[in-house]
Amino acid sequence: MRLICDFRPGALLCVFTGPPRNRCNLTKSRQVLSQPPLKVEIVGTLGIRLLFFLVPSLLFLVFDSILPSLSVGLKTQGAAALPTRTGGVQGGRRGGSRPQWYQVIGVSLLNILLSVVIQAGVELLFTQVFHIRSALKVTTTLPMPWSIAKDVLRGLLLREVFKSVQALAVINQRRSSNIMCTASSSTKILIS
Repeated sequence: MRLICDFRPGALLCVFTGPPRNRCNLTKSRQVLSQPPLKVEIVGTLGIRLLFFLVPSLLFLVFDSILPSLSVGLKTQGAAALPTRTGGVQGGRRGGSRPQWYQVIGVSLLNILLSVVIQAGVELLFTQVFHIRSALKVTTTLPMPWSIAKDVLRGLLLREVFKSVQALAVINQRRSSNIMCTASSSTKILIS
């Protein structure tokens, strides 16, 4: 009995040669399920960000670089929005010079990698340090639309709660600083 494996991208297949009852197919779903959930999450996140952020951004950068006269007409800010322009209006930048296109790409790649590292770090912190059960679930089925809608609504609700708490903290900080300034300069206390 021999093991024959094909490791080309997209065609991972291992077959035991011998009687039909001893054959073993390693399909993509089995390969995903055999990996740790964190690895699947990180590779999946990088793949999605590469496919849906980096590739379109690079295509628009190439379009802006090859046909700047056409892209100026499509952009709201005109020539000021071109990433590869030189000279012209500097806008509100204090540094004076505009970053080169390769610097913009480098910062974008660094942001993507940094966000993935933070995501992995938070997951490792919760599972390894705090011993909390991982929230990552690896399955071969796609989520149902209702569960996607619930997760999106939950995220939007949490975002609004965090923004409200942050706004209240800023308002209370301003109010307390107004009360202290008013009380120290005169005998009036600002209540409103």
